[in-house]
Amino acid sequence: FFYVDNPKNMLTVTKLARRYQPSIVFCEDGDQFLDNREEAANEIINELDGLTSKDMEVMTIMTTNHLDRINPAVLRQGRMDLVLEFPTPDAKTVERLIRKYAGPDLPITEDITEVGQTLAGRLPAAITECVRRAKLVNITRTGTATIDAASLSIAANSLEEHLRLLEPKADLTDEEQEVETIVRAATTAFASLT
Repeated sequence: FFYVDNPKNMLTVTKLARRYQPSIVFCEDGDQFLDNREEAANEIINELDGLTSKDMEVMTIMTTNHLDRINPAVLRQGRMDLVLEFPTPDAKTVERLIRKYAGPDLPITEDITEVGQTLAGRLPAAITECVRRAKLVNITRTGTATIDAASLSIAANSLEEHLRLLEPKADLTDEEQEVETIVRAATTAFASLT
């Protein structure tokens, strides 16, 4: 099993996996290196689907949050055997995820319908963050980490404000767009650390 920790290393890791086949190569954020048909992307495509790779026993698994950024040539049949899309969760799925992430800290009888509707369409990472924030809210309010609908609602609303900051703004000047890009990158980097 080979884990590609940096998409720039995909070609090197794929060549190494060939030497130790049967093997699996796993790479996150495939859109970072398969978004165009430059030489590096072409080399990776040939490594995955070239004449010399036809009889290899190497399974390659890639993830992306931006399927639209991957060059369609990569996605054609024969190169990608399966594209499995996980849609964003609806309100009921959000409720189930909140209960899973909160575990025993959220009473089973607590009605979290409103929070499910607020976070419908958000990624599971945002739902996890909502549960974490709800625990912090309740520690501040009650001194315990037990979560209730009120703390989840406060956390979900603050999270929505946070996520709105990450959305691109229309009609910005070049200078405002540059500042917006820096703030978005810093906020995303900070969120990934917590």
